[in-house]
Amino acid sequence: VGAFLMPKTPEERGKARYWCVFINEKIIPHYYKMLMRQSLEEQDQAKRDLLDGLYEFAKAMNKVGPYFFGAEFSIVDITLLPWFQRIQTVSKAYRNFEVPRPSAAKLEHPEDLHNRLHLWFDAIQQRRSYLHSVADTSQLIENYIGYANNSATSDVAVRFRGP
Repeated sequence: VGAFLMPKTPEERGKARYWCVFINEKIIPHYYKMLMRQSLEEQDQAKRDLLDGLYEFAKAMNKVGPYFFGAEFSIVDITLLPWFQRIQTVSKAYRNFEVPRPSAAKLEHPEDLHNRLHLWFDAIQQRRSYLHSVADTSQLIENYIGYANNSATSDVAVRFRGP
């Protein structure tokens, strides 16, 4: 019997649904825009918007952790996980961007919130389920070249391509 991925209480289940939608609306689109937009100005705006979304997400995380709801790994963690991995690898490869570590943060957001995201990701990377299912970094980078050079033709590419 595996662990439940939805929290136990109705209030926390509602919170989980809210943050899963938030990830899909306020984080993932900005990841794709940063990757696909070709002008530096548009890329920089998408980076700021992405960090804003991650900042809001980090503010909502349990302060102790390691996961979004604290000790319990949940659907919220699973929803952000593949995108955070891509932000830290694909975005770094094609846009020289990753969520800054506190010592490197020279941003409008408090450094401890960036650190909270890294502590979260570090904890997830220790999970057996992650180790057995993680996407290969070099394969991810190779697979996203069409998005980085704006030649991808998927529905996602069409949606986020921009003007």
